[in-house]
Amino acid sequence: MPEPRRLRSMAGAPAGPAGARDEDELPTQPGWERLARIVRNAPVALVEVDAHQRVLTWNLAAESLFGWRASEVVGGPNPLIPDDPGPDPGAVPRQGSPALDQSLQEQRARAGEAAVGHRYEARRLHKDGHLVDVEVLLSAVTDGAGRVTSWIAAFTDHSERTMLRAGLDARMRQQAAVAALGQTALGAHTLEPVIDAAIAAVVSTLDLVAAAAVRREPDGALRFVATRGYAIPEDRHTYADAEARDGLPLAWQVVTSGTPIVLDDIEAPDVPLPAWAVRLLRDTGVRSTACVPIGGLAAPWGAVSAHSGRAGSFTGDDLVFLHSVANVVAEAAARCEIEAEVRHRATHDALTGLPNRETLGERLAEVLAAPRSARDEGTCALLLIDLDGFKDVNDSQGHQVGDAVLRQVATRLRGRMRSSDMVARLGGDEFAVVLRRLPGPEHATWVAADLGSLLRLPFTSPAGPIGLAGSIGIAISAPGGCDPFELLRRADTAMYRAKRERCGHAVHDPRTDDGTTSRLSLVSDLRAALEDDALTVHYQPVVDLGTRDVTGVEALVRWTHPTLGPQSPGDFVALAESSGLAGDLTDLVLRHTTRQWVRWTRDGFRVPIAVNLPPMLLRDDGYAGYFLRSVAASGMPVEMLRVEVTESALAHDAAVDVLRELRGRGIRVAIDDFGTGWSSLGRLKQLPVDTIKIDRSFVTGLVDDRRDAAIVRSVVALAEELGLRTIAEGVETAAVEAALADLGVDRAQGYLYARPLPAAELRTWYTAWRADHPVPPPGPSLTPG
Repeated sequence: MPEPRRLRSMAGAPAGPAGARDEDELPTQPGWERLARIVRNAPVALVEVDAHQRVLTWNLAAESLFGWRASEVVGGPNPLIPDDPGPDPGAVPRQGSPALDQSLQEQRARAGEAAVGHRYEARRLHKDGHLVDVEVLLSAVTDGAGRVTSWIAAFTDHSERTMLRAGLDARMRQQAAVAALGQTALGAHTLEPVIDAAIAAVVSTLDLVAAAAVRREPDGALRFVATRGYAIPEDRHTYADAEARDGLPLAWQVVTSGTPIVLDDIEAPDVPLPAWAVRLLRDTGVRSTACVPIGGLAAPWGAVSAHSGRAGSFTGDDLVFLHSVANVVAEAAARCEIEAEVRHRATHDALTGLPNRETLGERLAEVLAAPRSARDEGTCALLLIDLDGFKDVNDSQGHQVGDAVLRQVATRLRGRMRSSDMVARLGGDEFAVVLRRLPGPEHATWVAADLGSLLRLPFTSPAGPIGLAGSIGIAISAPGGCDPFELLRRADTAMYRAKRERCGHAVHDPRTDDGTTSRLSLVSDLRAALEDDALTVHYQPVVDLGTRDVTGVEALVRWTHPTLGPQSPGDFVALAESSGLAGDLTDLVLRHTTRQWVRWTRDGFRVPIAVNLPPMLLRDDGYAGYFLRSVAASGMPVEMLRVEVTESALAHDAAVDVLRELRGRGIRVAIDDFGTGWSSLGRLKQLPVDTIKIDRSFVTGLVDDRRDAAIVRSVVALAEELGLRTIAEGVETAAVEAALADLGVDRAQGYLYARPLPAAELRTWYTAWRADHPVPPPGPSLTPG
C-alpha cells in the first residue's frame, strides 16, 4: 500500500509526523498560497480525505462546525465516519456512515469520469457528541489519468433550517390534531368522548407521558374527568371547593385565574405541588408540566394538564396547541350543556319540570315490556289525574295564578312518590302517576285516595288560599301486560267515570267503562265536523323585530264542539293524528287557507300564509305531489305558501325527502317548536329548511332565565351560520320582545301583537297595525320573506 501524501493543514496548523508533507513537495506556483488562504477561510466547511479515509484538508469552517481542530484530525482517520457504521446515538439512524460510504462507493464506481458533485442531507457527529444537521456536496478529485486521488466534501450547516422544518411539521401535526378533535366534537352527543379524544390528542401530538382533564363543578369542586398515562387514586378524584387550593393547586389557580401555568421542572425545590402528586408524577416519569384553562376567563369550565418526561419541554407553540384543544373542549361543553337543556325541555314539561306525555309513553312502554320475572315482582298501575275546578281558577285569577297552582300540584305529587315511581304532566290540568311493584292492585287504590286528600289541601296564591280537588282514574296492568295506549285509555275512561260520579277515584272496570264516553269518543264527532266542514281557521301574524313589518301569518285550526264548546287545538289535533284523521284535517286547513288567500288578494291584501304539516303525512313519499296539486288547483302561487313541521318529523328520511321536493318547488319550510323534538343541532345543516321557530318554552322566561337566553343565543348563532331566519313564538311582553331583538332574533309572533284571529278580524287588525307602524313600501302588501 503506498504511503499517503502529506499535506500541510489548510487551517494553517502543521500536520505533524503523520499528516505533514515536506516543504519541497508543496507546489511552487505563485497562486498556491492564495488558494490555501481561500480554502482555509471559506465560509463552507471543507474536508478532503484520501482513498484510505485519512484527512488531508480541514478548514476553519470545519473546525467551527464539527468542533475538532485541524491539528487534531489532519493526517488521521476521518472522525466523521466512525469505525462502527451502526446507528448514531439518540436512536437517529446515522446517515454519516452508511450514506457517506454509499456515496463514496458510487463515486469510486465512476472513478474514470470527471469529478461530479453529489448533494444530499445528512447528520454528522460533533466532537462533543451531538448530531449536526448538514447538507453535503461530495466530489471526487482525479489526476490527469482520471484516477481518483482524494474526495472533497463541502458541509453546510442546516441545523436552523432543520429546526424550522421540525417546528413547521409540529405545528401542522398540532393543527391536524385540533381539526380532528373538532370533527369528533361536532359529531358527539355527549362530552365524554370529546374529553377522552382531547387528552389522547395532547399526549400523542406532543409526545408526552401523561395528561389529564379536570372539571369545575357548579359547587366549585374540582373533579378529574379524564386521564392518560397514570391513574388517579380513588380518594383523589374529587376536591371540594375548600380543598382544591391545597389538593390541586395548579388546576385551582388556572380555573380561578383563567391563565395558564407552566412548571419547567417538578424536581425544583419550590414546586407548588402536594407530595402525593409529586410522587405520582415522578413514578410516571414526568419532569415538566403545563396547565391551561378550558373556557373563558370569567368562569372556566375546567383545565387540561399536560406532562412531559423532559424538563423545560413546553414551548410557546405547545401552549398555543393546548389552548386550541381546550377551546374545542369548551365549545363542546357549552354545546352539550345547551343540548342537554334542549333534551330536558323536549322530554319534560316546561312549567313544572315533570316528564311530559311523550316521556310517560316511553316509560310505560319500558315498564310493560320488562321481562315477566321482573314485572311479576309486583303490580304496575297508571293513575290519571284531572284537577276539578282548575278552569275557574284560570278564568277568575288569571294564568299566572293558575301556573303557580300547577307547580304546587307537581311538587306535592312528586314529594309523595317513591323513587321507582314516575309523575308526569300530560298538559293543561292533567297529571299521570306510574306506580311500579305494588304488592297488589288494592295498593293503587290506597295511593289514589292519599293523592286525592293531598290535592284537597289549600293551595297558596297572591289572592289567598285556593281549594281544588282531583278526579283520578286507575288502570292496572293485566297479567300479560298491555300496550301503553291501551293502559292510558283505561285510565282515561276510569277518570271520566270518577269525575261524572264525583267519587274522587275509580278503577277501570271493563264491564262498565268500555262503554263509557271519554275524550276518545270525540273521534266520531271530529270526523263528522270534518265531513261537514265545520272547523274554522284563524290567522296569527308574524312581525319583523327590526322593521315592525308584518311578514306573514300562520294558519291555525279551531273547533267548537256543538255541546262541549271550544276544544283545545292541542287536544283535538293530537286526537286527529292518533285516529287517522290527520290527512282530512290538513286538507281542510289547506282548503280554507288557499281560498282565503285568493279572497284577500282579490281585495288587494297579499299575504304569505304558513300551514302545519303533521309528521305522519310526510312519511308518504307521494304526499309532496298531492300537496302541490292541491295548491295549484286553488290558484294560490306556491311561493306565497309556507309549511311548518315539528322537529320529530325530521327524524325520518322520507319526511326530509318530501320537504326537499316541496322546497324545490318554491315552498319555504320552517321547523316549528324548535328545541322540543330532538337534540342534535349538527344535523340541521342537512335539512331543507329556511326558518327556525324558537319554541315558546324558551321565550316566555327569557328575561329571567339565563339558560333560556343561552339557548336562544345559540340557536340564533347557528341560524346565522346556516343562513336561516329565526322566529320566536309565544311573545307576550315588550321586555321579552326587546330581549329577543338584542339576541338577534329576526321575527316574532305572540299575544303581544295579536291572538290567532278570524280572517275578517285579521284584515282589520292589519290595517290598524300599519297605521301605527308605517313601513315602506306603501300599500297593503306583506313582505313575502
